[in-house]
Amino acid sequence: MSITADVVDCVFGRPAEGVHVTVQREVDGQWQEYATGRSGATGRVGFPPAPERGRYRAVFELDQYFAGLGLENFQSQVGLVFRVGSPDEEIGLLLLISPSATSVCRVADGAVFPV
Repeated sequence: MSITADVVDCVFGRPAEGVHVTVQREVDGQWQEYATGRSGATGRVGFPPAPERGRYRAVFELDQYFAGLGLENFQSQVGLVFRVGSPDEEIGLLLLISPSATSVCRVADGAVFPV
């Protein structure tokens, strides 16, 4: 089971490089850090395969990215809680960002699904 996240800057119409993303796993009602990374030149960050089924949370930190562009953003971070149901499942998250709005979608088999 793999988890990837792609971040797209909708203001400039390009991948958002350098966005910090943390993935956490819920264990006994508490969130534990599972993996962290930064989006690369393609806007993508990949994470190690999830160890098991359950609830996960992806947290995207936006302040540093927009500050680097000289823009003031409304949302400081975006979080998404999602379920991993099968070890074979591939979770692809797509985050569209602008200084005033965000949208998160799931990408599966080439199709985009709002979450």
